[in-house]
Amino acid sequence: MPGRSSASLVDTDYKNGAKWYEGVNEFQTVKSHAAIAAGDVVVITHSSTGPLTVAAATSSVYQRIGVAVNAASGAGEWITVQLRGFAEASVEGTTDVAAGDFLEVLTTENDFKKDGAARTVYSGAVAVDAQPSATPTVVTVYLIGDPVQIAAS
Repeated sequence: MPGRSSASLVDTDYKNGAKWYEGVNEFQTVKSHAAIAAGDVVVITHSSTGPLTVAAATSSVYQRIGVAVNAASGAGEWITVQLRGFAEASVEGTTDVAAGDFLEVLTTENDFKKDGAARTVYSGAVAVDAQPSATPTVVTVYLIGDPVQIAAS
């Protein structure tokens, strides 16, 4: 009896966004709400036309976040976002980010920022690479994959 392929598993229900896994990494296709750069952190929501991104807005309701794998030049374009696992994400280090720090998303932002040394309801990722620059820089993070609350600026 042949074994299962080690290739990625794909859910081809495109109306709900295709989802697939590659090892610990989880991906989904979604429609963009605006121009998005690779590495941008976005909030994922759903509409009658399927999953789409929205700008981060302060919310005490838990939100699913992802990191754009590819860019969109405008609204309504299908893009791939990563929801869990090792990702290349934009991190802003005005408050120095050390490897191992938990990261959060603030309202109206599309970068991760330092949350702290301990996990909170805002923690969406863990820094793999340090990022001490105030200029947002794409670095390696580990996306936790659980829904988070969006913090106020």
